[in-house]
Amino acid sequence: MRCVACERREILAHLDEPHWTVPKDGLLFDYHHWVFKADCGFRVCYSYSADGPPEGAIHTSIPEDDHLLRHDPWCKNNSRRRDDVHFDTDIRRLIEFYSEADPILGDLHSFQVWRMGDDGNEMNVGYPTSEINARCHVAELESHKHKQIYWYRRCTDVADPIDARNLSGQPLP
Repeated sequence: MRCVACERREILAHLDEPHWTVPKDGLLFDYHHWVFKADCGFRVCYSYSADGPPEGAIHTSIPEDDHLLRHDPWCKNNSRRRDDVHFDTDIRRLIEFYSEADPILGDLHSFQVWRMGDDGNEMNVGYPTSEINARCHVAELESHKHKQIYWYRRCTDVADPIDARNLSGQPLP
């Protein structure tokens, strides 16, 4: 999940009018909501305080921050990751509790994107992710001018889906 901290006019300029508003009814403020579904199936819900402090949240159908940023680069400069120990614990619980009901969560970090270098060697790109994100990432890479061969395949050696995020040694976005 990402936390949004920007002015109301900025989020309205980015998302247009809200899809619906939830009235206070026990909450401190009214909340505006926008929901979008990308062509790849990734779903995003933006919630924003309508009449309170300039804050909100971005919820996604699967907890993959880079997938959100791929579809909505605006979020990179106008929101921040909720990055703490409790968040990793929440993801572990989410995976454990819902993985039977939603197979995507069970395979959250089970696929790796690869590319064929100019020298013919295979190299992994990024870190293990879900199949939906891997497919979307391959499509994005293939759309660039520098043409190389990209594909994804199932990982066989990822023990902990949370720790898998840093297998590449690259900092998280």
